[in-house]
Amino acid sequence: FGIHYGGLGKLVLFLDLDCRFDVLRLSQMLKHRLLQANRLGNGAWWQLEESNVRNFRAAHEKSNTAFDEELYVSCMKRFLYVRCYDSLELLSCLKTLDYRIRQQESCGSQVGVLMIDSIGAFHWTDRLSSLLALETQNRKSLSLTNVVETIVQEMKKLLQVHSLVVIATKATIYEEKYPTNENNRKFSSNDDLSGNVASKAQQPPFREFMPSSWQAFVTHKLITRKSADHQSLQTGQKSLSAYSLEWLQPQLSSIDQFIVDDSGIVIVS
Repeated sequence: FGIHYGGLGKLVLFLDLDCRFDVLRLSQMLKHRLLQANRLGNGAWWQLEESNVRNFRAAHEKSNTAFDEELYVSCMKRFLYVRCYDSLELLSCLKTLDYRIRQQESCGSQVGVLMIDSIGAFHWTDRLSSLLALETQNRKSLSLTNVVETIVQEMKKLLQVHSLVVIATKATIYEEKYPTNENNRKFSSNDDLSGNVASKAQQPPFREFMPSSWQAFVTHKLITRKSADHQSLQTGQKSLSAYSLEWLQPQLSSIDQFIVDDSGIVIVS
């Protein structure tokens, strides 16, 4: 029987482009998730093995702490964190990812997910650099479009030789009458949705700022934002904000509600 922790046992490559990812927070969530799984798993185990509780409980409790620590370290080793400070660093990182992935595979580990947060972090600095290059007639400088096209090409090369799921986030820019909320993150990017917005009065319009080469590369799109229906949920002594998650591509009618507690994302409806 044992304890079910979930997961696939694969590595995650996380590229942090806005330098705001909190590794300590991830560590705390992981520990909480493992302890939660232990509590649930142990309860089911004792119900099934009730006759052996007294004989087994002492030995199990002694090994439980060491086992959890070993499992925790094993999980954290599967999280590979890279921080990039500009588009050139991102390009350099993408060009070396194939080598890094092959190194991990040679050690018996498989990379399953590539996460990029946030793909639009360098958009405005690259756009300004492109304008300045035009003013100074510096033809050697890469344009914003060329930078994004090169990023997309490198990611396509990776996907051709490695079985990866790529997840990218970026901020949402709403129209003028809707204030921009930096907590709103859109998974991947989406095309001009003015037509879709018109058909959904409850959805505020937003503008796409990523170049068309990135938009064409994306196959699935979701948008997440603070939920209007559930502003906060009371869980014990904490009041947690609720968020909505909506599929834009493919378009689905259902909208999921979730919160983020000590153990991570929890779907509430």
